[in-house]
Amino acid sequence: MGTRTHELRRNDRGYAIGDMLHLHEFDPHAQSYSGRAVRAEITSITSVAEPCAVSGEALHPDFCILSIRLVGTKT
Repeated sequence: MGTRTHELRRNDRGYAIGDMLHLHEFDPHAQSYSGRAVRAEITSITSVAEPCAVSGEALHPDFCILSIRLVGTKT
């Protein structure tokens, strides 16, 4: 936990650079949350509105890719 630097999300919340995410670990085998969590800051956003070199054709308009930086953990 804590090694991923991006998050693919449905672009339905008006995400902005500087927003803080509280990401909770979900265990699909147990079908429950583990209790572990991290806080991460959005450092960059790729979407149809904020494209990278290929996002206009490759990224579905309902989704965005959030680049994130870990700022805290809870175990």
